[in-house]
Amino acid sequence: MAKLGSDKRPAVVRVNSVTRAEEIVAYCNERGWKVIVGVEPEETEDLADLEKLGGGTRQTKSPNRSEPRIGRNEPCPCGSGKKYKKCCGRGNVGFSESDGGLEEGDSGWTISREESLSFIPIGLDDYIQLHLKRNPGESVVELRSQLNEMIDLIKAGQRCACGEKPWAIGSALAGLACFTCITGDATPSGDYELSEVLDVDV
Repeated sequence: MAKLGSDKRPAVVRVNSVTRAEEIVAYCNERGWKVIVGVEPEETEDLADLEKLGGGTRQTKSPNRSEPRIGRNEPCPCGSGKKYKKCCGRGNVGFSESDGGLEEGDSGWTISREESLSFIPIGLDDYIQLHLKRNPGESVVELRSQLNEMIDLIKAGQRCACGEKPWAIGSALAGLACFTCITGDATPSGDYELSEVLDVDV
């Protein structure tokens, strides 16, 4: 098995904010470790791979905030009654498909920032590894088969019933559908999509 933190086996971590992700990426770059950072605001941080590498004990600086942070699922402070992520928080900072989202560079992984939100690209094997780490009881053979089936359907031009391009990762579990039809959210925010289908025009 490849060494953790290498090109063939990058560390996989989950954090709650883009700022925290940037801190982790910088920390790993300083040490020459390869890392994939997922931003999932409502999930618990998972830094187990960093701890295995010896990096879990370092405290990173928290940003100084003059105002309390608004959670993406909290009511928008403008008074519209909508969630912040669907109102004033829409389109602030995110990952951009057009700029490659997470990009592999000479010194590790970096995060691209754009005004529009879109998917974080991830390779099929990396996603399977991440998924099975979080869902250890699932069958790797069945998961790979379902994902490959969705890749083939998307490349063949299949669309969601609403007419949009399907979300391969979500479709493997929920049936052929787009991100919005599966999640109810208009745009992805820190959600993964297989890099094998991101550039496919349907």
